[in-house]
Amino acid sequence: MAQKVKKEVVKQAKIGNNWMLLLLALTFVSPVLLAQKPMVALTADDKNVSIGELVTITVTYNIEGSVKVDFPTEFEVDMNIMHGMNQKMDPTGRLVSYFFMQQSGAFQKEGNYSFYAYITYKGNKYKSNKITIKVSDSDDDELTKIKSDDPVFGVIQAKKTTIYEGEPVLVKAKVFSRFPIENLEGYAPFKPDKNAEEHVFPNQREYVEETRINGKYAQMFDYGKQLLIPVATGKCKIQPFEMALTCQGSIFSRTIRFRSTGLVLTVKPLPNGAPKQFIGGVGTFDLTQELDATKSLKQGDVFTLKLTVKGLGNLHNINAPILDLPAGCSVYGDPERAEDVQFTEDGVTGEITFLYNIQVTKEGTIQFEAPSIAFFDPIKEKYIIQRGEAFELEVKADKNFQPLTTNITPTKGHTDQIATGATKPQKSTKTDNAFNWAIGVGTPVGALSLLFLFLFLRKKKQVKPTEETNILTTPNRLSCATTPLLADKVDYWKEAAASLEDSNQFAVYLPKAIIQKLEAKWCFTCASREKAFEKIQENQPEIAQRLRAIIDECDLFRYGFGANTIDTTALFEEANSLIHSLN
Repeated sequence: MAQKVKKEVVKQAKIGNNWMLLLLALTFVSPVLLAQKPMVALTADDKNVSIGELVTITVTYNIEGSVKVDFPTEFEVDMNIMHGMNQKMDPTGRLVSYFFMQQSGAFQKEGNYSFYAYITYKGNKYKSNKITIKVSDSDDDELTKIKSDDPVFGVIQAKKTTIYEGEPVLVKAKVFSRFPIENLEGYAPFKPDKNAEEHVFPNQREYVEETRINGKYAQMFDYGKQLLIPVATGKCKIQPFEMALTCQGSIFSRTIRFRSTGLVLTVKPLPNGAPKQFIGGVGTFDLTQELDATKSLKQGDVFTLKLTVKGLGNLHNINAPILDLPAGCSVYGDPERAEDVQFTEDGVTGEITFLYNIQVTKEGTIQFEAPSIAFFDPIKEKYIIQRGEAFELEVKADKNFQPLTTNITPTKGHTDQIATGATKPQKSTKTDNAFNWAIGVGTPVGALSLLFLFLFLRKKKQVKPTEETNILTTPNRLSCATTPLLADKVDYWKEAAASLEDSNQFAVYLPKAIIQKLEAKWCFTCASREKAFEKIQENQPEIAQRLRAIIDECDLFRYGFGANTIDTTALFEEANSLIHSLN
């Protein structure tokens, strides 16, 4: 019996040792099994395209690194580039991040093209799969062939069939009938197969003219006019329209239903080398300016500059002109925009005004360069620069004026809104240095020092008198201008939520709202986006990457280099979720 018990003890000991070995093996092997294998995938939205047809190339990868695609020399890229990230659950239950980069462009020569993408990460280079795209010179004869032998037929006409991206063109339906026309019904309009902004003019039968086709009598009229503004390069195929005509017969009237021919527009990209003043306009435009300032201007005053752009083209799609401000001047927020435009058969005409609120913080004579804009003239086929007038202002010294921040420097180009608040930049810098020192050293002494410094600054900020706070945050304002909203007085998150139906305003407010939320979360004031992202890049790089992608998407839409529309609700909800997930 004792021997049997002894054998059982030895058996259980062996089992225990085996479990220990298995546990040790899993301890060392599991990290290897769970390690994320680098992945780089290259795809295209269409692998059979025509010359000049827009195609989008996507690189998907799961490691953060620099992306490069060895595009063939025949591939002409455009400005439509996008970065993003999404997360998926892998078989082990882990949340894995996947990044993507999309680049659009068009092939300019017929042939078969194969290429790869590469990711460089920690000195290593990872290669994607190969994709091959077949480019052909498509035969559009069948689409555009006119069947003039039919008793009733229709064609689609345009003033010109080769246009530039963003250039308005009038497209209309033209109907021919060999029988006297009594009535028309059942009109189904033509439709472009590529992204194009469409403005449809009211349908009405115009004057019916008599003509001859192949020596035979016919009646003719125009119908279904549309103003198209293409937003994608390549061939834009306009699909046929359908219509039914009631015509006189020898005894009874009869109804003939027909389908028209189509039309192919060749949309060329704008030439490279656009000036920095380019506002996205395609057409002909003029610039006028109006200055709202008096001789009693002194430090801290805010004056207004109104720029008015008039012309004909894609006027409603232009961006605000960029100001080149001298030292001692800053712009409050984005310019106010007012539109008075109308759609005509020749394009969009009218005027758009931009009102800039500018604060002067420097005394003496300030010289301002002439405001300027640049646009592309499709007739002259070149970029044109229009300039206003240079001016100067005399600014008197004000001993009571104190600048909002001491680290605001003049920028060559349009400035963002002024960062405000009573906390001085020097203190913020000290706090950042102390924070970085504590992280680098990693000692309890550093952490305690940071805590004492934070409490000291907070206490010092609270004891500031009300009078001084009012001086720092309220500029002296000219009586003839509108009082601006200071950056720290505007709830940009609320403004973004209220602008979900207005994509243009939403793209302006959401990036500001994200930065404002980050400032509120960590109780600091940043002078730039990069400063804000430095706070989260080190500890939560994935969230930083996704928030930056949201801001980039808004900027691309806002400045006319991205998609024609954005999903405002999805972007707002994603930004809200990311900010709430921050530690």
